[in-house]
Amino acid sequence: MDNMSEIKSATEAVVDLASNPIVQKLDALSIPHETYPHALSMTADDLVSNVPLPSSDESHTKNLFFKDKKHGLFLVTTCTDAEMNTKELGKMLKLEGKVNLRLADEKILIEKLGCKKGCVGPLSIVNNVDKDVTLVLDEALLGMKRVHSHPLRNDASTAMLP
Repeated sequence: MDNMSEIKSATEAVVDLASNPIVQKLDALSIPHETYPHALSMTADDLVSNVPLPSSDESHTKNLFFKDKKHGLFLVTTCTDAEMNTKELGKMLKLEGKVNLRLADEKILIEKLGCKKGCVGPLSIVNNVDKDVTLVLDEALLGMKRVHSHPLRNDASTAMLP
């Protein structure tokens, strides 16, 4: 009987992933991807520990959502081992004048990207209907064979070509 419960839970997870809006959007656009369930992972470090990848030329993502009063909102997506220096980031983005990038609160994250803290990924940018969030991708991700990131939930990942 326990085995049947496990099978039912696994089946429900697959059905739930099929109804995920990111998965549906990728399917509608015929963009190849693989979305799979995994252990709940609130941070990039959790993800690396909980979900080992098959090779070093694949990467999970670390995603940080910043706000700056003068320059707006930024979703910054990097490889999980990348260091983040907001002063350097401001220079790389060629932001002029006073730059004060700070992590945005969860309320803004939900409002702008439709996901909670710990569930954001670069694909969440599709929820930004106001088009007022700038997506910033780490160039190192483009050199990967596949990139794995959360599809608006932190118990699954979507793997895609960069």
